[in-house]
Amino acid sequence: MVLKQCNLLKDKTVLAISHRLNFIKEFDRIIVFNQGKIVGQGTFAELMKSNSYFINLYNGSVLNCDIEDIGGID
Repeated sequence: MVLKQCNLLKDKTVLAISHRLNFIKEFDRIIVFNQGKIVGQGTFAELMKSNSYFINLYNGSVLNCDIEDIGGID
């Protein structure tokens, strides 16, 4: 639903903050913060290619989403 709403905002500037990194794959520009400082910026593909902090965040996010989606691990 959030992504559909974002598509309605094409040609607009939108500031989105998300801890679910799957939602930001289609964004034109992503700015990555760590403790209040910018540690990377670019497209999703650019960050996945060259920003180890973002890669670690994304890999952890995907793992957590998968665990949440299946109801956790006992």
